Amino acid sequence: IDTSNVEQADFILISHGHEDHLHYESLMKIQKDAHVFFPFQWRDGIVDYLKHMQFSYITEAVSFRTYTYKNIKITYLGYSLESVIVVESEGYVIVNINDALNSNHETAVGLLLEKIKKMWPKIDFLFSGWSGAGYFPNKVHYKGKDDLEVARIREQYFADNFCKFTKYLQPKIAIPFAP
Repeated sequence: IDTSNVEQADFILISHGHEDHLHYESLMKIQKDAHVFFPFQWRDGIVDYLKHMQFSYITEAVSFRTYTYKNIKITYLGYSLESVIVVESEGYVIVNINDALNSNHETAVGLLLEKIKKMWPKIDFLFSGWSGAGYFPNKVHYKGKDDLEVARIREQYFADNFCKFTKYLQPKIAIPFAP
């Protein structure tokens, strides 16, 4: 895979502090003068981690505050250890739910979807995780647990949520992906 475009990135948007979003070897390939945006959260250590990798331009983005970088608007909507990223550029609105909403409580999901819809009534692209990145229940095995049935139910739940998010937000294009 030719990663040269990624390696020359001017800025990086990190959605949240879970390990699958902060892959050390991948981040080390990116030029160190790139501006890194990361959501401000109650957990400490991510800024030090990024500084350890020699990144010097780091913005801990406060939820619901819009940051501008080279005519690109970036807004994080965070809660707990998760966050949604909204990017506005050249008249386009891109909402990256990533894997932040697909397995959370419906009250939190409903609140964030309402905020997104109110703040950005016209969405061009919606990115949403199709599955979960968590270890449970896939890596937990015990006598009497039907792993295949649990996996089917779990994936159906994620598929239903993707459809629910898409129906509510009404983007022009919805793109599911596996986190």
